[in-house]
Amino acid sequence: MIPMEWLQAASARIAGSIKQTPLTYDSELNVFLKWENRQVTGSFKVRGALNKILSLEPWEAKNGLVTCSAGNHGQGVA
Repeated sequence: MIPMEWLQAASARIAGSIKQTPLTYDSELNVFLKWENRQVTGSFKVRGALNKILSLEPWEAKNGLVTCSAGNHGQGVA
């Protein structure tokens, strides 16, 4: 299991760069729905991509970043 401290650190790290999306509860289905389709990229993938980019050490980031994706992850990195 991922430690809560890691999740809190990631949340704080990306907070200024990510849209805050609604969280709603559907009582008929008994589930919470997180509306990540309202992100600029249309998915949650930008959260993980941005967290990784902002977590890079200077020596890791000095040569730039490359990703290979035809989908949401690529948009998140861009």
